Amino acid sequence: MQPITLRIRRGILLVFLYVFLMLFCTLYMQAGTVLEPPQATVFGTVTDMSGNPLAGVNLVVES
Repeated sequence: MQPITLRIRRGILLVFLYVFLMLFCTLYMQAGTVLEPPQATVFGTVTDMSGNPLAGVNLVVES
């Protein structure tokens, strides 16, 4: 009869451990969410060395 009670205790312990780890991971993931940087609108005209506007220019902002 004793091995059955040990199995039950181990099973209950594993369930509690699983629930604790799932709660911990959920809270950790919520606290570690990445904040997006503030949005900014950039507008203007891109010109070449002579001052002529360039058509179809894309800007990439690196931080």
